[in-house]
Amino acid sequence: MITAGAKPAKFFCADRIATTVAEKKKLRLETGADAVEMESAVIHAVCAEKNILCVTVRVISDTAGEDLPLDFNVLAKPDRSIDFGKLAWAIAKSPGKIGALMALQKKTSFAAERLAAVLSKIL
Repeated sequence: MITAGAKPAKFFCADRIATTVAEKKKLRLETGADAVEMESAVIHAVCAEKNILCVTVRVISDTAGEDLPLDFNVLAKPDRSIDFGKLAWAIAKSPGKIGALMALQKKTSFAAERLAAVLSKIL
């Protein structure tokens, strides 16, 4: 994976989205993790239960040095998917955040493209 552009990192699987620089910094100090994510622990647990080897390959959409434009925890449904009604209301209340949301979408798309490139090299 290294030859495909991946770098080893320590992940912390959080139960909520780290939305602020302060929250991200606190998680780094408490866990020593290089990155915070929310999904891999469940996948690893299922694989371990079934004795299947597993590795996590992730990309970074928002860095530790930047706040997210909205608190996506507040906008999430119980299944953690985005409630688009809540998102629309949050944007209507703060239209000035549209630019930051569009920038985040662009970074997320770029990250997804990079992940696809790495996965295509290793699979």
